[in-house]
Amino acid sequence: MENEISKAETLKEKFFRENAEIIPMQFLPEYEFTKTPDSVWEWFEKNLKEEQSKTGLFVKNGKELTEGCKFRYTEHKDYSLDSFVAEVIWRTEYACFGYRYTCENYVSEISFTAHGELKEDFLNHIEIIE
Repeated sequence: MENEISKAETLKEKFFRENAEIIPMQFLPEYEFTKTPDSVWEWFEKNLKEEQSKTGLFVKNGKELTEGCKFRYTEHKDYSLDSFVAEVIWRTEYACFGYRYTCENYVSEISFTAHGELKEDFLNHIEIIE
């Protein structure tokens, strides 16, 4: 029983103790040894969530698409896609980012990878609206 985690140690404390060497330092730049495990965990969860919501895709004005943001795509003569408004989503079943939009009576979810020339055909014609 001496090898068991003490009852005072929380799951968060156990996580940090067991994973201290693999937690990327960019997620803990403000880490101070004086912080409690709970405050470090809260900071870690907040910043990790922000990092995970980034798609790495930038629209024509240089803004990054992030999960949950809404955008307007404007049709253009070089691509056969009508104008629409959509929301960036994470598509778990495909392990990639995409977008969801409603067209008439149905909802469609499309992966960004479905566009052959993503930047030229799609990203350069998007404006973030929320």
